[in-house]
Order: sequence, then C-alpha cells, then structure tokens
Amino acid sequence: MKKDQDKVAPEATNEAEVEKPFFLKKVVHKDGIDFRLGNGAKVVFEVAKVAPEILQQAALHGFSQKIGDSIAGLSKELRFKEAEAVMAEVVASLYAGTWNAKRESEPSDLCEALAILKKLNVEDVREAVSKASKEQVKAWAANPAVKAQVLKIKEARATKAAKGASLDDIDLNV
Repeated sequence: MKKDQDKVAPEATNEAEVEKPFFLKKVVHKDGIDFRLGNGAKVVFEVAKVAPEILQQAALHGFSQKIGDSIAGLSKELRFKEAEAVMAEVVASLYAGTWNAKRESEPSDLCEALAILKKLNVEDVREAVSKASKEQVKAWAANPAVKAQVLKIKEARATKAAKGASLDDIDLNV
C-alpha cells in the first residue's frame, strides 16, 4: 500500500481513532472487478452487464495503457528505437495470448541478440519475432548462445549506467 494513499478520517468511518486506507483493495476475477473501500463498502463491476460498444472502448483503452506503459522508462533518454521494439514485442505478446509476459531481460534484448548472432538487421529480426509463435520465441530465448548474447547486452547496459554513478547516497551504517 502506498504511503501517500488517502486516509479515511475516523469520523468518516464511525470508528474512533482508527485510520484506514481510503481505497482498500481491488480484486479482478473472470466475471468482473470487486472494489473495496476502507469503510467496508464494496462496489462490484460485472463485465456481462456492459454494452459491446463500451467493452470495445474499454479494451482499446486498456491496450493503449498497456502498450504505452511498456515504454515509460525510455522517454527521458529519447530511446526511440528501443521504445519501438518494446512496443512491438508487447503487441506480439498480446497477439500470442499473454497479458503479462515474463521477461528475464528487456524485451528488445532478444531481438538485438538474435540480430547480432545471425548478422541480421534488428528491425527484420523484430518483425520475425513478432510473427513467431510464443513457443518459438521461448525456444529462441532458451538457446544457450542467445542467452549468452543477451547477458552481454545487459552487462554493457549496466556498465554504461554505472559510469559516473555515485555511491554517496548508500549508507550501510557500518
């Protein structure tokens, strides 16, 4: 729970001297979403009761958020090529039926590793990966040579990020 989350004042809950979070929790299930407030109130959202045109609009909004959120960390450095790769891989993942794809590395790492190893253009590899089945992509990612190349890519990125990094804000109290 977030530290800065709104709190319900005791007088609002009729519970003296007890502060509870305003928004307690959200439970997503196959039929909809249950929302619980800190005062015990529950609001239920049932998907079956929503008109098809609203479902379409909600789906597009959700996909827009999902794909857009995938590149949130790339905008400050204007990493356009990487952002394009990440977005393409999220789209491919969604097409393959996976909402939360497990990532052992940044999504573009696999494409970059395959491009290096196969001596191909990254954009061509990205397109091939987006068209491949989920099983095929998993098999490519599991290849020992590909895994090693992905690690090299991650190491290079970590080394670059570490240059000029300060350790002054790390207080070990020793």
